Amino acid sequence: MVDGNWLLEALPPPPEPVVPAKPPEPPEPVPPTFKERQIALRGLVQEYMDSMARSLGYDDIKTAVTYADEPVVPKFQNEGRALRAWRSTLWAACYDFLER
Repeated sequence: MVDGNWLLEALPPPPEPVVPAKPPEPPEPVPPTFKERQIALRGLVQEYMDSMARSLGYDDIKTAVTYADEPVVPKFQNEGRALRAWRSTLWAACYDFLER
């Protein structure tokens, strides 16, 4: 206000918009070593066997195969024998694959 009157003034220009800096590119992932891939495969095989045993009501494959030599309940003994044979066959195939 000047002498009781409003004075029109030009507004200052708006500030320049702030453009966020482009984030740096993430580094290229380092592929796992052969040894790391072997370890991962063995872990997947073990988890697969444990999940199969759990699907039949056992805690894991180790628990299931303990029933192979237990004749009191034939169902458990048969499952234990089948899972023990399957476990051996699966590990043999896994190690054969890893050798190649």
